[in-house]
Amino acid sequence: MPQHSIPLKPDSNDGQRSPSPPRTASESQLTTALNGLINGDFQHRWQAVKQLPDVGEAAIAPLLDLLQDEEMDWEVRWFAARALGHFQQPHVLEALLNLLTTTSDEELQATAAAALGQFGAAGIDPLTQLMQQPGQRLLAIKTLASIRHPDILPPLLAAVTDTHVAVRAMAIATLGNLQSSHQSDAVVNALLQALQDPDTTVRQEAVTALGRWAEQQNTPELVHALVPCLWDLSLPVCQTTARTLGRLGTQPAIAAMAQVLHAPHTPEPLQIALIQGLGWHPQTASLNALIAAWENAPQRVRLEIIDVLGRMASTPLQQAAGNALCNWVRSLLQTPQAADLKQALALALGQVQVEGAQSLLEHLRQDTDERVQIYADAALRQLAR
Repeated sequence: MPQHSIPLKPDSNDGQRSPSPPRTASESQLTTALNGLINGDFQHRWQAVKQLPDVGEAAIAPLLDLLQDEEMDWEVRWFAARALGHFQQPHVLEALLNLLTTTSDEELQATAAAALGQFGAAGIDPLTQLMQQPGQRLLAIKTLASIRHPDILPPLLAAVTDTHVAVRAMAIATLGNLQSSHQSDAVVNALLQALQDPDTTVRQEAVTALGRWAEQQNTPELVHALVPCLWDLSLPVCQTTARTLGRLGTQPAIAAMAQVLHAPHTPEPLQIALIQGLGWHPQTASLNALIAAWENAPQRVRLEIIDVLGRMASTPLQQAAGNALCNWVRSLLQTPQAADLKQALALALGQVQVEGAQSLLEHLRQDTDERVQIYADAALRQLAR
């Protein structure tokens, strides 16, 4: 790497330097930090950037020079952008916005956006204006999303109906991440409307966002609004809804998931998502739904049910889950083609550890399939601990 030095300006017009007065501690610190930033390796640059905020506003001009020098090492510009986020001055904001909109380098864009996010309310108006430019709307909304300030709500709410799918999705996701808002009704209404968006990605984001608000506000109405999304025409939306309702774990959510799980034409990937959701907060109703689904479930779904029940050890449902696992083992003991299921059942019984498991595992240790024998032996050792 070529070595650069911090240039010193001559003190007279003939280019002759007069003796320099002793530098202050801050001037010395600035020179050292800038030299480390320009000439150091990554670790030295990281340490240099940490020192620059202590120098104060004297660091701004040289950092702007480095940021705007397109011939400069990419990494130096990246660190300069990070450092400038600590200096919340209008001309710094302008320079970071310029970098954000002119560079094609995604890493530099991301760093400029992160630096702008540190400006708080001061960065909102220019970013809102940037959203008026068709080619910059997505970039602007992504940057706004990094600002934690209530004034981002109006442009976010406006972006929910944007013509650009990615802009709508980003706005919805950001609204979902807000912990509280003085305009909570407006936010929830926007998210509810987004459940009807024609784009799958936006509907998925709306389901996830509403789930977060439902957890925060503990409002049954939001759970009720999410339930129809289990029947969405898009499988990914249905799967996202299953996981969201599972995290909520309310009785209406469990009942809705059980209904779809037991429906005759529910696709296998959705069944698996529903089983995972029902296992999120183990309750009697969710356990009963999982046990009832076993009878007509295909093998992949049965394997998922076994996995969920196996994780109910050390919960009040341990005995009931273990009893179901034991019953399934008994029904499969004389079924050679069920080796995969018997392996999974042996593993789950080793985890749940209920009365009757040992004798069943002894039977599995004599199975005709060697893999089943290995799993049963491992489960027996686990029971003996």
